[in-house]
Amino acid sequence: MPSENIRNITYKNLGWDSSADIRLPPNFDEKRKYPAIVSTHPIGSCKEQTSGNVYGAALAKEGFVVLAFDASFQGASGGSSRFIEDPSIRVSDIRFAIDYMVTLPYVDENRIGAIGVCGGGAYTIHAAITDHRIKALASITGVNFGRLIREGFSNFDPVGALDKMGKQRTAGDKPGGFGAYRDGWEIYGRAASKNKHIAVVEGYSHYDLYDRPEPVKFALSKVIPFFKENL
Repeated sequence: MPSENIRNITYKNLGWDSSADIRLPPNFDEKRKYPAIVSTHPIGSCKEQTSGNVYGAALAKEGFVVLAFDASFQGASGGSSRFIEDPSIRVSDIRFAIDYMVTLPYVDENRIGAIGVCGGGAYTIHAAITDHRIKALASITGVNFGRLIREGFSNFDPVGALDKMGKQRTAGDKPGGFGAYRDGWEIYGRAASKNKHIAVVEGYSHYDLYDRPEPVKFALSKVIPFFKENL
């Protein structure tokens, strides 16, 4: 996508500024109203990676205005101390992003969706429970960060975890180190919406869905029609 179709902006969060990139559709017209999507990055990532340059770029190409932001305390966004991963504020970040988007004259406030990757997927789901401005959402290999921390990334058994990881690499076992497969089915089971879908990308791991072309292509083949139908 040409660089002129990306606008770097800042807006107020709690006590600091959030930094974000807005990706605009081809042949963008300021006078039109577009469906819009907030894109939330993985744990330990930033707006330029995955949420912006992969999923954000693809969705913008399909006609959506996409806002990919840096989480509070991370990337170019403000907040101190740095590099904090606070789930409640991460969810709040999504709401502040929507607050900004609805002020844009070219965004249709009745057609706002949300997408998140890894931890961002779970944060997006949590935000949508109470923020009904989100009309449709997609979670890409979403992870329950609270569960991940409680399990210490290794079920409190680092040596045993390394043994299991080796076996998983040999077998391609679905649960994986992050447990996103398990979390995905739990999310699907709990979702109250009648219009819900789950797609399993066979043969690929959690991180493959960040930016590897084939699994990302598969994910987008499900996500883009869903957003077009529901926004």
